[in-house]
Amino acid sequence: MLALIADDDNFFLTIMTDVLEAGGWEVIQVRTGPEVLKKVFETTPDLIILDVILPGLQGTDVSQRLRKHAVTASVPILLISGGVAELQKASGGFRDFLADDFLQKPFPPERLLDKANELHKKGSSFSTQEKDLVLKPSPWVERRRNPRLTIDIQVSAKTAEVLLYHPAINISTGGICIESDRHLQKERKLDLRFPVPGKVGLVAAEGEVAWCQEVKSRSCWELGVRFTKIDQDDLDKIQEYINTLLILVRPRGPK
Repeated sequence: MLALIADDDNFFLTIMTDVLEAGGWEVIQVRTGPEVLKKVFETTPDLIILDVILPGLQGTDVSQRLRKHAVTASVPILLISGGVAELQKASGGFRDFLADDFLQKPFPPERLLDKANELHKKGSSFSTQEKDLVLKPSPWVERRRNPRLTIDIQVSAKTAEVLLYHPAINISTGGICIESDRHLQKERKLDLRFPVPGKVGLVAAEGEVAWCQEVKSRSCWELGVRFTKIDQDDLDKIQEYINTLLILVRPRGPK
C-alpha cells in the first residue's frame, strides 16, 4: 500500500509518515500542490492525503484536478486541515472539493491509520462519477501574569522521544496547560501544534515544561508549558480569543 502525503508542516508530515509506515504503508512525502500533481502520476499511490492549505496550489484545488483525471479519478483522497473554518473559508465541505473524507488537525495518530485503511479498503466514492464532476473554485490568495482562560481543544506535542495528543486545560499568551498521561521533567523541550477556536490554521510554537503536577483524582498529569518561540500572528490569535472570552465573562456594572 502506497500513500502520498502533502503537507508543508514538517511536524505533521513526520508524524503522519511514522504512523502510516508503522501500520504497513509505504509513504511518499511532498510539500507543495504542484509537487503532488507531478509525483502522483509517477507513482500511482493507493491513497492521497492533502493538507487544505499548500504552497503553490491549494489542496482543495489539487483534489479537484486529480478527480477529473482518468488515472487518479478512483484514488481515495483524504483532506486534512487545522480547522473546519479553513473549509468554510473555501465555501464548502470536503465533498464539495471531491475528497472522500476529512480529518481536523491535531488528530490521534491511530485515527489517521484507521482512516487510511478504511479508505483503501472501500475505495473512492467518486470513482463512478468522475465524468459528471464540476470543479468548485477556491477563493484563497496565497506568562503567568497573563490572563489564562479555559480552552476546549486538543494539542499535539512532540519531543525527541514521545508524541503527546491530549486536551488543553487553559491558555494565555505566555503558555498553555495540557493534560497528559505521563510525567515530563521541568525544562523538557516540546514542539506544539494546536487550533484556536474561531481562527483559521494551527498555532505552531516551541515550548518548555515549566511545571508538571500529578492529578491523582483523574489519574493524569497537568503540564504547564511556557512558550519559548511563537510567531506574532499566532500570539495575536490567542490574544483575540482571550479578549473575546474576557468580554463575555466580565461582570456588568449597575445600569
